[in-house]
Amino acid sequence: GGSPAVFWQPAASDTDPNWDSGRMYPRLDYGVDWEQNPERKTAGSLIINVWCTNESVPPAEEITAALQTELSELFMTDESGTYAVVWERSDYFEAGGDKEPKTAGYTLTFEVLAFPMQETVPPDPVWAVNQLVKEILPEAKVIGHDPLESLWRPTDESPAVYVRILSSGIARASYACSWFNPTLGLHVIAPDPAVRQRILQILSHEMHLRGEAITNDGSPFFFHKLQYATSAEPLRNGQMTVSGEYGVLSREPEYEKLWRPSFQCKGVKN
Repeated sequence: GGSPAVFWQPAASDTDPNWDSGRMYPRLDYGVDWEQNPERKTAGSLIINVWCTNESVPPAEEITAALQTELSELFMTDESGTYAVVWERSDYFEAGGDKEPKTAGYTLTFEVLAFPMQETVPPDPVWAVNQLVKEILPEAKVIGHDPLESLWRPTDESPAVYVRILSSGIARASYACSWFNPTLGLHVIAPDPAVRQRILQILSHEMHLRGEAITNDGSPFFFHKLQYATSAEPLRNGQMTVSGEYGVLSREPEYEKLWRPSFQCKGVKN
């Protein structure tokens, strides 16, 4: 129909009148297979098939290389959340017999990683660290904290940071306050490994010097331990962990109010 031949799942049949003079190649079809991942909400695979003939212009190799370059580590955001696609492999295939022209192409497989919202009710240590990262790195995009474009890619000048909670528990409790000790994971995402290392060192130094981040109810989240590994995978696992402690004040119990009380004292001597 005068548009690029890209199809969700099956392509149009060869009898469809929208094919330009019967020319059906090159074309793409794609699909997404979702799976449940308890740690990262949802994840899955994006599979793209590049269909060409040995007479197609451009050839399958050029289209495949362009797709791999343009889609890998691309972030997509909509009302359901933020996702990143990461190239895994490209497999060559041939279809048909010995007749000319021959149909062939590539199947590209991308992993789909979910970056679900992590901020919750106050006092929230994730919100506190997100806000602190924005103070230290105003040029960074903090996933789950900043408004994001529908399609975007982290750069060395505008990296992405994602903070998620790994674990949490109650450290101790008193009548007035309960103390929680969460461990957070930080992902620093930028193309250049040297830039990622520099950002990790900046964050580590600044967070250690400040010693705390202020949560969204005004109370502090105290840092106890910070460590990072530059060799860790930034998209899947993250490179930095932050362990700390914050308090939640106990709620004052509700009592039935006593309206217009009357008191009478007996046996009182002046």
